[in-house]
Amino acid sequence: MTRLELVKRLSRESGVNKVGPPSSEGQVGTYLQLVEWIDEAYAAIQGVHDTWRFHKNSFSKALTPGTALYAPTALDITDFKHWTPDGISLYENLADEAPLHWLEWEDFILNFGFGNYTIETRRPSVWTNDPDDNLKLYAIPDKAYIMRGEYFQKNDVMTHDGDVPIYHEDYHMGIVWRALMYYGLAFAESDKYTVGMQEFKKVLRNMERKYLPNLRYGKTLA
Repeated sequence: MTRLELVKRLSRESGVNKVGPPSSEGQVGTYLQLVEWIDEAYAAIQGVHDTWRFHKNSFSKALTPGTALYAPTALDITDFKHWTPDGISLYENLADEAPLHWLEWEDFILNFGFGNYTIETRRPSVWTNDPDDNLKLYAIPDKAYIMRGEYFQKNDVMTHDGDVPIYHEDYHMGIVWRALMYYGLAFAESDKYTVGMQEFKKVLRNMERKYLPNLRYGKTLA
C-alpha cells in the first residue's frame, strides 16, 4: 500500500469519509490529521524494536592506511542508526576475508587503549564503537583493506503519495490500525480505539515473527 492508500484506508476505517482525500500531500483539517496519524504510526512501529531485520543495511569501504577511527559518514553510510556487533569482516582479497571481533567500548579501551597498542600498525582484528558511534579498529591498518558489514538504518519516512513502507505489504495494515488508535483517542471514540488496538497487536505479533532475529518484545505502544 502506498502512503495515499494508507490514508484512504484510515479515512474509511475511521468513518471520516469512504473515499478519502485525493492526495496525502498539502492537506488541511481532518485529512491532515489522518496523514499525520499514518506517518506517526509508521514511525512508531519502526521504533518498537531496534533490531528489525528490515532496518538492516550493508556497507563496503576501503580503509585508509594509518587511520583507525571512522565515522559512519566516512564509510559512505548516510542512513545510520546504530551498529550491529556481528557481521563485519575485513579482507585484502576475498580469499583471506575474515570476521573482525567486536568488543564493548570499555573492554576495548581496557585491552587496547594504552601503550604500544595505540600505535601498533598491521591488519586490524578487533573493532568497537565509541560513545559517539564512530567505528574504532585495533590495530591501525597498514593497508587499504576492504571492510564490509551490516548496520541498522534510521527510520524510513514517507513524504509522497506513492511512497511505500520498507517492509512487506502483508504488514502494512498495522500502520492503519495503529493510526486508528490515534483517531480513537483524539475523538474519544473508544470503539475505534479498541478495534485498532486489537488488530494492530495481531499484525505486530506477525511482524515480530518475521523480522526479529529472536522473538522478544519491546516497549508497549499504548
